[in-house]
Formats: sequence, structure tokens, C-alpha cells
Amino acid sequence: MAQNVVISVLQLGTIDYATGLRLQQRLVELRKEGLIGDALLLLEHSPVITLAAMPSRKTSWKRPNSSPSAGLKYSNLIVAAT
Repeated sequence: MAQNVVISVLQLGTIDYATGLRLQQRLVELRKEGLIGDALLLLEHSPVITLAAMPSRKTSWKRPNSSPSAGLKYSNLIVAAT
């Protein structure tokens, strides 16, 4: 027999990338602690280039000094194996 699953849906509209990421990280902490249930975040953020740091990868990419696209932001993301 199937169980009913409750998922909280948060409609956040447009927010900046860093704010959305911090919110997601905090919700993950709360979920792991069993303080909240499952959640679905619906949001939009402005364009961003995410640079992932992966120790096993030997490729490199240099951030340009200036972006030809106005409003383009960069974010560093650390990817850790669990």
C-alpha cells in the first residue's frame, strides 16, 4: 500500500544565487537533523557561472578579468564525495 508523502513547496520567485544556495544548505542541515520534512524550492536566479573544485580533475579554468555579459556573476562550488 502506498504511503502519502508530504512535501513543502516554497515559491521564492527571483532571488540571487548566493541567497538561494545558503537557503538550500540551511534546509539540508535542518532536514538531516530531522527538524523539517522534504521541501521543493521553486526559484529563479540571474545567470551565474559555477566553478566546481574537484580534486581529481586536472583541468583548470581561469576567470576572465572582465565579463562581456553585464550582470554575470561567478560562484565557487566545492564538490565533496560522501
